[in-house]
Amino acid sequence: MWGDFFFDFGCLLKPTYTPPVRFLTQCLSWLAASLAFAFIANALHPAGLSWSRDYFHNSGGETSPKDHGFLSLSISDAKDWWDYRVDEIGGVYFVDARKASTVSIGYIPGSLNIDRYLDEDPSPDTLSKLQNASMVIIYCAGGDCEDSVFLAKDLVYRWQVPLDIVAIFEGGFEKWKEAGHPIEQ
Repeated sequence: MWGDFFFDFGCLLKPTYTPPVRFLTQCLSWLAASLAFAFIANALHPAGLSWSRDYFHNSGGETSPKDHGFLSLSISDAKDWWDYRVDEIGGVYFVDARKASTVSIGYIPGSLNIDRYLDEDPSPDTLSKLQNASMVIIYCAGGDCEDSVFLAKDLVYRWQVPLDIVAIFEGGFEKWKEAGHPIEQ
């Protein structure tokens, strides 16, 4: 009587035979379905992996730092924009993408700091300024630093700052400092 209410665990111990061809077919079917799902998800996601980007450029291949898709500024372009910056809606803003601890060493005067490593949104006031700016220039340490590119992608795709007003200052803080331009600490 009670046997009808309990699961027969003995069936788990009984070996079942699956032919190797059927087993391989099932494995390949699951693999194909998983890969199809992954490719579709990557294609639909705004920050999906690009098939044409060389993600391992330090391993032999040379790529330009301008492959990120944003307007790229030289040191002279950045200085020209800095001369016209205005801290009001519709103005020109410099945004420092470095960690707050690094910014304490020095930064470009008047720049906003948005630490791209923190998982928090910028203040609504800051977002409003950047979304309505005439130009947003993002920089990090310079050289191989890609923090500015990652922050630019966040600004455009997460926080709806228009793509056509976002620029990357490739030289970063180091080139700015080497050129003798003003810095604050």
